[in-house]
Formats: sequence, structure tokens, C-alpha cells
Amino acid sequence: MKRVILGLVPAMLIAGCAEQSTVDVCSRRTSLASVTGVLSQGVDAIAAETSGSLRLDILANQNILAAARVDSPEGVSDAIDVVLSAYAEVETALDLVYWDLSVAATDEGVQSSIEEVTNGQALVASATVESYLFAKCGAPLQSDVDQIAPATLPVSTQLGTDVTDPDTAPADGESEIVALGSLIGNSFQLTLSLDQAKCLGEKVSDVVDYSNEESTSEQYASQYQRAFDACGIDFDVPA
Repeated sequence: MKRVILGLVPAMLIAGCAEQSTVDVCSRRTSLASVTGVLSQGVDAIAAETSGSLRLDILANQNILAAARVDSPEGVSDAIDVVLSAYAEVETALDLVYWDLSVAATDEGVQSSIEEVTNGQALVASATVESYLFAKCGAPLQSDVDQIAPATLPVSTQLGTDVTDPDTAPADGESEIVALGSLIGNSFQLTLSLDQAKCLGEKVSDVVDYSNEESTSEQYASQYQRAFDACGIDFDVPA
């Protein structure tokens, strides 16, 4: 039986952040792409993390997502709900193994919850939310979080053989832009070079319009076509 925390955590966080301003959201901005990247490596990589660091990363993302949800357009808030739910699943699964990451590496419940974050609907939602935060706030400031979670997305074993990392590591000033481009590429199961990921990360906040309060997350995803075209990436976003 799933614990009540799945429903309560997002609600409690949202209630606690109801008075957060845009400045507060942006000043506390975390890198969703970085933490998603850690989870995308699978349970073996998670076992190499420290439980305290991973827990703090997940909590920081939950807090900033709940705060960002307050004033976000409908399609973005829907995407935030998907991501929050997926993170709550991971948190609950890790609670059940007492955050012992060596145990988590072989636990089916943990693996299943990680797949929810790094595959399908939740990954597309993460790309929508992260690009919205880029448009709203710009790239996250460099912080200790960047030393805990890698800024570029590793290969996701859940998305098939066509999903790969950028081929070389970017400079620190570009890492979050590349992470955004990689996150979007991975959400469409694409192989992107470093230059393509960087271009996509740079273009998406300029060409995707988040001002329409009634836009759905599917409509936001379709707008990525302009960013792919601007970067010369031969890909047709599914309608």
C-alpha cells in the first residue's frame, strides 16, 4: 500500500510556498536536469551517491517546483504535478529501504520509481518545467549542488540505445544550458552532440512561449519544433 505521503508532500510544499514571489523562486533555483541526470544513470549510479546528498537534492527540487507552481501557466503546472508525483514515488521507495543506497541498487521498488522519473511522461514533463524555469529565471547559479549532481545528463538505460550524453564535458558556464538541451533531447529519445545540446538549450527559452495561461504541456512540447529547426536538428516533434 502506498503511503499517504505521495499525496501530502506536494500539497504541503505548495501550501508552504503560496506566498513565494518570482524573485524567491529564481533566487532558490535548482537544477532539475542535474538531479534527473543522476537518477537517469540507474540504481547502480545511485548506489555511488551519498544518501544525504541525494536526499537534499530531491528535497530542493520538490521545494522549488512547488514554489514555481504557484504562478505557472496551466500546462506548466500540470507538468510540475507530474514531476512532483514522480519524485514522491522515488522518495517513498527510498524511505522503504531507509535510504540505504546499497540496498536501493537491487530493490525493485526503487528501480520502478526511478523509471517513472526518467522515462515517458515524467521525463517530457521535466523538460517542460526545466525550460520554463530557464525562460523565467535563466540558468541556476553555480552552487554546492553542482558538485553533488553532474550538470550533464548521462545515458538513460530506460530510453533505449539512441539516447546518449554529449560527447565531451562543457565548461562550467555552459553546463546547465547543455543539461537543458540534453534533457529535451532525451525526452524525445534523441542522440545529440555537445553543440546540438548547447544550441537547443540556448534557443528553447527564446522560442517557446509560456505566457499563455491555457496552453497544455503537449502544446509546449510541440513548440520545441522551432528550437530544433533553429539549431538545424533534423527532427519532427510528434504532433
